[in-house]
Amino acid sequence: MELKDYLKMNKISLTDLAKHIGVSRNQVSGIANKTRWPSKKIANQIIEFCESNVSLEDLNRGKPSNTRCPTCGRKHLVIQRKSNSD
Repeated sequence: MELKDYLKMNKISLTDLAKHIGVSRNQVSGIANKTRWPSKKIANQIIEFCESNVSLEDLNRGKPSNTRCPTCGRKHLVIQRKSNSD
C-alpha cells in the first residue's frame, strides 16, 4: 500500500507521522509524493508506524537508480514502475 493512501485511509496527518519518526513534515511529504526516498532507518520507522501495511518496496517504488548497461557500460537512469500485479 502506498504511504499516501495509508495515511489518508487512517486519517493520519503528515505532521503526525513526521513527529512520530522525528523528521520534518516536508520530508514526509516528499516521501509520500514520491519526490524523495527515505533512508533505511526512516523507511523502517515508517513501516513500523504503519504496522507493515506499507512495505519497503512501496516506499522505494519510482526511485531512480543508476545502472550500467551490460552492452555499452554507460550508466543509465532507470525508473522503477508500478507493476501490473500491484
